[in-house]
Amino acid sequence: MGFHCEDLSKHYQTRERDLHAISGVNLSVEDEEFVCLIGPSGCGKTTLLKLIAGLLQPSSGRICFDTDPPAGRIRAGMVFQEQGLFPWMTIVQNAAFGLECMKTSSQSARERAADFLLQLGLGDFLNEYPHQLSGGMRQRVAIARVILADPQILLMDEPFGSLDAQTRMVLIDELLRIWSTYRKTVLYVTHDIEEALLLADRIVVLSGRPGTILETIEVTAERPRRKALPTDTILADIRARVWELVEGDVRQDLHIEESRHE
Repeated sequence: MGFHCEDLSKHYQTRERDLHAISGVNLSVEDEEFVCLIGPSGCGKTTLLKLIAGLLQPSSGRICFDTDPPAGRIRAGMVFQEQGLFPWMTIVQNAAFGLECMKTSSQSARERAADFLLQLGLGDFLNEYPHQLSGGMRQRVAIARVILADPQILLMDEPFGSLDAQTRMVLIDELLRIWSTYRKTVLYVTHDIEEALLLADRIVVLSGRPGTILETIEVTAERPRRKALPTDTILADIRARVWELVEGDVRQDLHIEESRHE
């Protein structure tokens, strides 16, 4: 299912000031499309995901969805950087939690969760607890929990940001495999330009706060792209363009002036 954000804005009122997170965002994401959001810290990327998920209400503007979800199916599921697994539940219980919330019987939910975790290479860990798994394994469980709930839209907020580089590369490939199988509509937040190049159909670049869309860049290279990244001139040009768009806001946020070479 696709969706459209029309002149979307969100501000927060605090005791000290009125904080504008995003302003005038117009964004369309088509059915089964994989779109990456990239921008400097604090530019409202997470706020935008929460608005689409219905966890926040916009200050102005609106979000239009192409269709309503069928009965018993959720519109959007969200994967956070922190896995949010319940420490008192086993891995299979955690993965089945969303299904059980949707009134699937516990036995059926856990059977389906076990089958899916087996596909993710976690079949030997079904009865372990989250603290017994590595960060990458826990994140696979978090993704499994959302996929099993079968949302029409998958919202991902830097899901691999806390992982080491090697684990992140493996999980990016695994995410692409899952997406190619289940063909979810995905909006994915990242700070990593290379991650966006590997994943996205389109890269949407946001400005510093309040976040507005600076540019949308189509990535037409065939997947998988990892081997092509070092030599593909089109991907190199996209990387350079994205950095050109965000560099000024990043430097401003860090209070570092741009170096000038004579």
